[in-house]
Amino acid sequence: HTPQTPNLESHVYILTLHTTPSISHPLTQIRSEYFPPHLNRTPAHITLFHALPSSKYSTFDHDITEVAKVTRPYRISTGRPFRLRRGVAILLDAG
Repeated sequence: HTPQTPNLESHVYILTLHTTPSISHPLTQIRSEYFPPHLNRTPAHITLFHALPSSKYSTFDHDITEVAKVTRPYRISTGRPFRLRRGVAILLDAG
């Protein structure tokens, strides 16, 4: 992914969704089995944003905190895998 920010950022942040072990453990097991070991540095995760610019950290930190305050936990389920340009993802759904 190439960040589309107005200027070059020395650092970017990736925002992921925290999931319960019932979702994260089976997906991490699949990731460990099929993902190239030399690239597998993180457990399975749900990425919400790939490259939040460090120059905007205070703004997005505030906004995310405000959303989190009013968002109740909710159920998700996994679906079928699908191909990405350079990989595979798994569909998510409510419940």
